[in-house]
Parts: sequence; C-alpha cells; structure tokens
Amino acid sequence: MNKTKALVLIRVSDEEKEIFTQFKDKIDFTFKDKEKYTITKEDVCNAQIIIGYPPRKFLKDANNLEWLQMISSGVDKYMEANVVPKQTILTNAKGSYGDSQSEFMLSLLLSLMKKIHIYRDNQLKAKWHDEGSVMMLKGSTAIVIGLGDIGSEFSRLLKAFGVHVIGVRRDVTKKCNHVDELYSFTQLDSIIPRADIIAMVVPSTPETQNLINAKRIAMMKEGSVLVNTGRGVTVDNEALCDSIEQGKISGAALDVFNIEPLPKDHRAWKIKNLIITPHSAGQDYMEHNWKKTLDLIEYNLRAYLDGKKLKNVVDRDIYEFKE
Repeated sequence: MNKTKALVLIRVSDEEKEIFTQFKDKIDFTFKDKEKYTITKEDVCNAQIIIGYPPRKFLKDANNLEWLQMISSGVDKYMEANVVPKQTILTNAKGSYGDSQSEFMLSLLLSLMKKIHIYRDNQLKAKWHDEGSVMMLKGSTAIVIGLGDIGSEFSRLLKAFGVHVIGVRRDVTKKCNHVDELYSFTQLDSIIPRADIIAMVVPSTPETQNLINAKRIAMMKEGSVLVNTGRGVTVDNEALCDSIEQGKISGAALDVFNIEPLPKDHRAWKIKNLIITPHSAGQDYMEHNWKKTLDLIEYNLRAYLDGKKLKNVVDRDIYEFKE
C-alpha cells in the first residue's frame, strides 16, 4: 500500500511531531521548516498534502495536491494569485485566533480612546501633561465589520463593556449572538454615521477591497475612531490619514496596510493620533493559538484518512480574483 505524501512546512518541536507521526502508517511526512530549508518545486509537486505556506510559484503545477492546510485565517494571497489547483481542498486555521486577536483589537481600541499612545510618547520625552478628555466605551456604538471567529469574539468583548454593537457580514442569514443589529456590506452607508467606533476584521476579497473608501470615511461621525486588523486593502488609508489630520475623526489603529512593511517615508508614521502595529495581531506561534492550530491539523489529518469532511474548508466562491 502506497503511503500518502505530506509536506509539513511549519516549525514543530519533537514533541509536536508526535501529532503527525501517529499517522505514519498511512502518511509519509517530510518536515521542512520554511525558515530553515529551501522549498523546491519537486517538494511541492510530489506532495498530496501540504501543511503551511508553499511557494506560490510552484502550486500551479502541483497536480498531485489533494489538500492544502494553511495555518492562518486569511488565504487571500494564494487566492489572488489564482494558483491553488482546482482539485485541491483548501482549509484555513479559522478558530485559532479569535481569543488573541480580539484582545489585541481591544488593546488598540482602548489605547486609542484613552490616549495611552500619546501619554507613552510624552513619557519618552519626560513630559508631564494632561491630554484632556477621552472617549468612553460604555454607552458607545460600534460597527464590527466581519463576524467570523475574531469579529464575533471582539463583539462579545465590546458587549461586556456596555457597547451597542452593530455587526456587518456578507451573509446576514448567519446570525451572531454578540451583536445587537446585523447588516450586510451593501447597507454600510446607512449605519456608518451612527458609529463611534468602526472595527475591521475582514479578508481581502473582491467584495471587501476598498470597502471603507473615501466616501464612507467622509460619512464617519466626527470624533469617531477606526481599528483595522484584517487586511490593508479594505480601507482607503490615504483618505483615512486625511480625515485624522483634518480633525474630522479622532484617530485610528492600523495593524495592516496596502503595502507591507509600511514604507519609512509614509506620512502615517508621523500622525499623532494613529497607532501602527506591524501586522502582529494574529501571532501564529503564540502558545495559545498554536495549540488550537495543531489540534485543528490533527483533526483534519484524521478526517482526511477517514474520508470525512475537513474543518474550515474555504469557500472559493468569495475569492473570484482574475489572473
């Protein structure tokens, strides 16, 4: 009996390898941490299973690839390139990052609303200065755009602070227990003026690119704030910077940008009421997240061998990017 060939491109300890080796009678695993080894076209094309991020340039010729398991929630870089073979089942790591990323989002939001970032700047200058009034979470209204694992958990945290949460998602037939109101992307114009807070946690798809455009930024309530930890292309960052600099909105916290790393000469670096983090909200290898990811991989390996449906199969219909 020929074994299934699996290529594992993630960093695993000897102890963690036991998750894989329990299936060694049926699967032949090759471990190649991308940070240490060069991944060849032969590696990719010989594999029936790949776990991790294979070089995109080799995937179009991966005719043997039956299943590709990503270790992040977002798969847009692969879908935009249109390189994942049609016969390949694509799964992501949705469910691994809800706790940590929602906490990160809340930290950004509170820092922004309470001017913690400004006080930190003052501290480094030995400047003792009261920066004036701050925003309150309790009693505010927040729009959370994207209600997957992360957005749903973030909504739950906001509710605990007494926030009125308006959820926005592509499919409004999927309910969320942690929002007070639910709308689709096409209804954004009617609700944006109500929000004190807009939080973005959506992937890059044709439907979400430039979702918060200059027109919608102009519709934001005076003094409101925006947080984006999803994808940079979902927000018109130039229009956002204009709005902050003009004093229309109070500020923003951005973990993602259209171009990453953000160029050193970009004006965003010098905007006082803008918090920048380097696409670090997810934290792939944080122990809490990593355990969830490994549990998912183990479940899906077993399901694959048993001929059962895998968890987190990506709906390719929402990624209709042209080559």
